[in-house]
Amino acid sequence: MPKEAERRAGVTVRFAKAEDDARSMLELGREAFHATRMSAHPFDEGRTTALIRKGMAGGAAVLLIARRGNEDVGFVAGQIGPALFSAARTATVVAFYIRPSVLNGQAAVKLIHAFRNWAQAAGADEVQVHVTSGIRMAETDSFMRRIGFRQTGGNYVQDVSAAD
Repeated sequence: MPKEAERRAGVTVRFAKAEDDARSMLELGREAFHATRMSAHPFDEGRTTALIRKGMAGGAAVLLIARRGNEDVGFVAGQIGPALFSAARTATVVAFYIRPSVLNGQAAVKLIHAFRNWAQAAGADEVQVHVTSGIRMAETDSFMRRIGFRQTGGNYVQDVSAAD
């Protein structure tokens, strides 16, 4: 597809189910990992592949992939289950990544809407998105509020290998 036509091409979202999806998820997962604060640790391809397979199996887990033109450009990985002290069903975004080349486009909105639709169909009472990457925090907050989410807390981390 010519570059200009690719830029105009819309974004589609699909459930990850096929072997090509697993390879694409591994590549996107590696990119996501190296873009976050966790990149100081080694990337575990075996663990990542096992998690991808679990998400592709469906049930309480889901993997959604965004495609623009002929390129996979992002994903959402999530799960659904009861809340800690309640039978309320909570759908949680475990990982959410959009390639920098398509930020500020349709991919992020379509992925979150697709996750919300999956969660609703699965009987969720709410959708939670936890942001722990340590990157683009202000932009992420602005985006999440713009699409109808509200902030309910924060995430905190301490490196215990360096703590006194």
